[in-house]
Amino acid sequence: MKLYHGNSNRISELYKEQMRNDVDFGAGIYLTEEERMAVKKACYKEASVVRTYELDMCGLKVKELSMDEEWLLYIMKNRTDNKAGYFAFNDREYDVIIGPAVDEKIFKRLGVNLTCQP
Repeated sequence: MKLYHGNSNRISELYKEQMRNDVDFGAGIYLTEEERMAVKKACYKEASVVRTYELDMCGLKVKELSMDEEWLLYIMKNRTDNKAGYFAFNDREYDVIIGPAVDEKIFKRLGVNLTCQP
């Protein structure tokens, strides 16, 4: 599987203390199958680069999420540091977690209006 990562650091330089916990899938290295998404992410950095990786998932324990209640609870748990006690699966049991990240398109599909109303 071909994956992309956009950033200004090498993967080996991404230390745990630099990773944020309050994002969709928690602390970790985010990769995408869509090169344009990696380019978009890299554009926010001063000295950015998009790297390409080939991932052999044979032997890895993979959790695939789709836009359902489990996915939503997992994102809410990560974004809130689980302060509200959202129950989601134990992500430490998996090597790879795959699923859609939250963006404007997903909110539109879910019928959520993100525009400010005066």
